Amino acid sequence: MDGIPDLAAVGSLQLLILQGDGTGSFAVVHTYPLPGDGAGIVTADFNHDNRLDVAVSEINGDPTVVFLGNGDGSFTAGAQVQAPDAQGLAAPDLNGDGNLDLAVPTYSSGSVMIALGRGNGNFRRGHVIEFARHTAPIAAAVGDFNADGRQDMVMANYTGGGASVLLNLPR
Repeated sequence: MDGIPDLAAVGSLQLLILQGDGTGSFAVVHTYPLPGDGAGIVTADFNHDNRLDVAVSEINGDPTVVFLGNGDGSFTAGAQVQAPDAQGLAAPDLNGDGNLDLAVPTYSSGSVMIALGRGNGNFRRGHVIEFARHTAPIAAAVGDFNADGRQDMVMANYTGGGASVLLNLPR
């Protein structure tokens, strides 16, 4: 809470929190173990406490792990979301309930798994959106791509170098 940007990064089997000194230099101040090798990372306020939290996706069948921010640069391990072969993450509010959800691209299954946020740092399994198996989604980004007020997603596909756009349409 010193007003100087910090960094969160994944290393070999760990989440690294690096504190900025305001000159462009960073020092590792906290490390947190991960069940597997980290693949993607996203920061957001998953539990509505006005503190940034961190979610880390992991490859090889290990769960996506959410770390809840304590407001002082440290984190407490929180929920785990099962998503096989997870890659990059995005944190949109896909169902419009005011709680951030997790969009987890899964490389080997050619799908994106949606974990619906409960607003307290925990998630429940939502939908799995299947793509053609050969697409191999590896990264996700969100935005309102068709200007309808709802968060849409785009998945970068490893195979073929393309992208898949998913529009969040009304039910």
